[in-house]
Amino acid sequence: MARAAGLLLAWVCVGCQGGRAGMSSEDGGTSNEVQVQTVQDRVQEPDLMSIDDIKAHRKDIAARMVSDPDPAVRAELAAALGYTAHDAESIPAFAAALHTEHDTSVQRRLVAVLVSFSRPDATGAVVDFALEQVDSPLWPDLVTALAGSDPAMVLSALGASSSPSGARLRRELCRTLPGSAYCAS
Repeated sequence: MARAAGLLLAWVCVGCQGGRAGMSSEDGGTSNEVQVQTVQDRVQEPDLMSIDDIKAHRKDIAARMVSDPDPAVRAELAAALGYTAHDAESIPAFAAALHTEHDTSVQRRLVAVLVSFSRPDATGAVVDFALEQVDSPLWPDLVTALAGSDPAMVLSALGASSSPSGARLRRELCRTLPGSAYCAS
């Protein structure tokens, strides 16, 4: 007998159109079937997994986060991992994914995940990425994300950087947060 916590059951409507189940018919109507599946059968569906299941399968999910062809899936996988894997070991994987990802929606999600760690190395990864994105459409989102971070961590990361874009990022942060530590000379 399996432990109840070990099984995640989900109702899945196969063949539903518009999110509604219809009646099946012999004359070409909609064929809908309701199935019950366990997490072991649906490991590829992070929205059907509990936090414990995500933690248990995080290496598989992380691999899919960088390889899935659908950016919406990659973004959701990043969010799922970010909400469950708040340990220092996860930061390099998120930072690497941030630098290799080309879809801005996934990059935004990865930035949000890294900022949520509230750790110097995670904030540093976002600062480093922001300094590479000065003229990209993602720049305002990066400034906003960093404005919500601990200024001491952001300033430390900026101080460690040799990028000429560091002064521009600091000016943008000062403009976003007038009177903050970013405005001090």
